[in-house]
Formats: sequence, C-alpha cells, structure tokens
Amino acid sequence: MLTDAAKALLHQDLARVAAQGEAFADGVFDAWFAGAADAERLFQTHSFSTKREMIDATLIAVHDLVDGASWLRWDLAAFGARHAGTYEVRDEMYGAYVDAVLASLRGVFAGELGAEREAAWRDALSRIVGAMQRWHHLDEVAEVLARPG
Repeated sequence: MLTDAAKALLHQDLARVAAQGEAFADGVFDAWFAGAADAERLFQTHSFSTKREMIDATLIAVHDLVDGASWLRWDLAAFGARHAGTYEVRDEMYGAYVDAVLASLRGVFAGELGAEREAAWRDALSRIVGAMQRWHHLDEVAEVLARPG
C-alpha cells in the first residue's frame, strides 16, 4: 500500500503533470521508444491521440490508486489482458514504460522531482503495471471458454 506521504505527493503532482499535456506525453514516448525499440513497433499504426489516451489512462490509474478506488483492479485486469492479447505487449516493455514516465516527469519537474517524489511515482507505476502483468494470461481463459464441447 502506498504511504500517506506518497499519496499526498502524487495527488499534488497529478494536476501539474496533466497540465503539461502533449509535452509530457511526447517525453514519455520519446524515452520509451529510445529504451525499448519493440515498443515503438506497437504504435506504428496508431495516432498521437491513441498515445495520449494511454498517458491519460496511466494518470487516471495513478489517481485511482491514490484514492483507493475499488474498481481499479478490474480496470487493470482488463487493460492487462488486452495489452497481452491484442497489443502483444511483453513483460519487459512494462519496466521500460515506467522508466520512460519517470524520465518525462524529471523533465516536467525540471530538477524539482527529488528522490522521495520519484520513489512515490515509481512505486505507484510499478504497482499499476504489476497488476496488469498478472492478467496477461487472462486471454487463455477465453480460449478455454471457446473450446468445443
């Protein structure tokens, strides 16, 4: 569970990060594609708005985690299954994504991020992607259900 101090930092940061809009999103994708070439392949047919939707979903998940939203686990289960089955996201891409978000945050905060704030973000993002990864094999459930009698 996130500490109260981490929750407070994240809550303060969310509005500032969201206000950066495209600059934050560009920073995430530039860093992610530089660190995980396979990730860029997944977006070759997607527009910037699709990328922006992914950033928005990430920020919403952080917000929901901070607020203790009971539905977050189900949202992340669906995201995880969809990312594994439909988008073919591999486990190593998640860690690279977390690193990319942190790199873009460093840009947003221009030297003000600090170790405590960065640790809070890393913890929250790692919890989110970790939950998504647990559901990577949910697509196998669909295969079992679809098998002929």
